[in-house]
Amino acid sequence: MLHILRVTGFHDTAIFFLGKHGDENVYYVEVDDPDEIDARIIMKKLLLHNTRSNTIHTYPLHYPANDFSGMISSGALYYCRYSQKDTFLHIHRLNFSPIHSSEIIVPLADMTGDATINRTEMKGIDERYCLFGCSTSETFETTHLLLIDFKEEAYYNMMLNLGLEGVPGIERIFKIKDSSIHPHHEQIILITGGFHWTEKYEVWKNKNSALDILTEQVMAFEKESFFRNIKAGRSLEALDKILIEHCNSQKSIISYDYNEAELIYTVADFDKNKTSGMKYNVHSGLQKVFEYESTLSEPLYINSQLFSVETLDHGRRAILDLNTNKIVVILASDENLLAIDEHNLITFKWLNSGCQQLIYLYDLTEEPLEQKFLGIGYSHYYDKQLTIFS
Repeated sequence: MLHILRVTGFHDTAIFFLGKHGDENVYYVEVDDPDEIDARIIMKKLLLHNTRSNTIHTYPLHYPANDFSGMISSGALYYCRYSQKDTFLHIHRLNFSPIHSSEIIVPLADMTGDATINRTEMKGIDERYCLFGCSTSETFETTHLLLIDFKEEAYYNMMLNLGLEGVPGIERIFKIKDSSIHPHHEQIILITGGFHWTEKYEVWKNKNSALDILTEQVMAFEKESFFRNIKAGRSLEALDKILIEHCNSQKSIISYDYNEAELIYTVADFDKNKTSGMKYNVHSGLQKVFEYESTLSEPLYINSQLFSVETLDHGRRAILDLNTNKIVVILASDENLLAIDEHNLITFKWLNSGCQQLIYLYDLTEEPLEQKFLGIGYSHYYDKQLTIFS
């Protein structure tokens, strides 16, 4: 059953979800005064929303943040900032129970020299370790990676030479663990690539020679061994790893997602005109959860049901149930999909302000299917719970 929470006092405010800590959803909020916003500063305070009591507490950061990690299971997050005209990188760890923070400072020259940073990515692993990646490449894949150890109060440069021609760099970093049998068995997941699958498809369709360098991989590393070897100065090429997926010239990763226990991703095979949904976890390894005889641009696999988002005329989109091959609903050109499960489909339309949405609900258990207006605000959906900030 869908649970709807309404929170007032945030009219025309952009709110972004960081993660969950107990009964609290943690968000960040951008500054209110646009004159105060530095081009690289994206947050000033956190919102802690208790979903049981539907109350809000705010936590102002002592320093403006440039990037952040999501919440880690122990109830902490990491964020970073720059100082002295981007000479130094500050990595902050913020704990919530009780609230306290700590900091490690890194001279940026130790990491990137004098190169310009185009993108950053942070991944909090646990209360001790954080991975900080940045890109100095025009294609935005991670080219430099730091391991931050808060117990040792130290940082380590990681050598990203994968030893594989055609692997351009790291696109995303995840951590998963075996939550059932061996709760302390954890793995670091790296996805390499850095380009959209449609780019690879166009190169494949035109039989371009550039296809040889468009390789993607999904790799898993045992966490403790990974960190020990990085501290010892070994490159990723030299580390023991599990090669979960290797996409050569005719295959590409369309989408991916993860939770604490598993990685879920979708692969298109252009030669075979097939789309496969894959699931990987520490205990069971790699499993195929679906295969469809066509290349799906936006597949949605929800509770063993396979859907696809198909583009129609005039910018409209259709949600197609691939089990029955029937259209569930047709969305207007300005209507965006927020969430879908076996019972509900939630959409929104942006208002001109850019921070306000018209939010709609389709009850998939009812016939005929009707659009129900839920309100105006800024919406967030997580685990069958819809929060509307207004």
